[in-house]
Amino acid sequence: MRLLSKRIPKLAPSPPRRLLPWNNAVTAASATPTQALWCTALLYLCSTTTSYSTTTTTTVFASAMPPSNRIQPVGDQESVWDYPRPPRVEPVPERLRVVYNGQTIVDTTDAFRVLETSHPPTYYIPPQDIEQQYMKQVPAKTSYCEWKGSATYYNVQVDGKTARSAAWAYDRPTKGFTDIAGYVSFYASHMDACYVGDEQVAAQDGDFYGGWITSKIVGPFKGGAGTWGW
Repeated sequence: MRLLSKRIPKLAPSPPRRLLPWNNAVTAASATPTQALWCTALLYLCSTTTSYSTTTTTTVFASAMPPSNRIQPVGDQESVWDYPRPPRVEPVPERLRVVYNGQTIVDTTDAFRVLETSHPPTYYIPPQDIEQQYMKQVPAKTSYCEWKGSATYYNVQVDGKTARSAAWAYDRPTKGFTDIAGYVSFYASHMDACYVGDEQVAAQDGDFYGGWITSKIVGPFKGGAGTWGW
């Protein structure tokens, strides 16, 4: 930052002021996914406990806040805006199933789910409960999560039909996520059907996140147009 050379009289200290969340300052729909991810990372690094000072003001950065159209949960429903950040890993009591091209490729009662603010849960399935003959690792594709580390991707191939980059795993996740090491998560949008218990899930919007939405989860959810800054 270039400072003005003109000497300005020192003013009385101002109280801390909070900046608006990024998506309120800049239209999220006008940003590229890369720009939005950088802004999300910046908001995390400059959390509510981090500040910088000049001789006259202190600026405190705020993390993303729930949107005004937040849905209130009823009964045993969960709001994704009550989920934590950093995310939390917890075991899943329900049976999970994944079907592709008419074949059940996942059937498990030993999965984990990851809960993160603004996202529907992502479900991670132990490799022993996946029909591995249908899984083909994509050697050239990886991604990086600020919380969990580097991910690898898999195509799903069943009887000549292929869903490309339809699943991912963290083989060596960061501390705090070792429970899901080697476990695989599937994009519901790439599969014929995914089930939590007996309920078929809906896919989280967008082609980057892979949350599963059930009737027990309320949003609004990050992933669709205009939500990258959440």
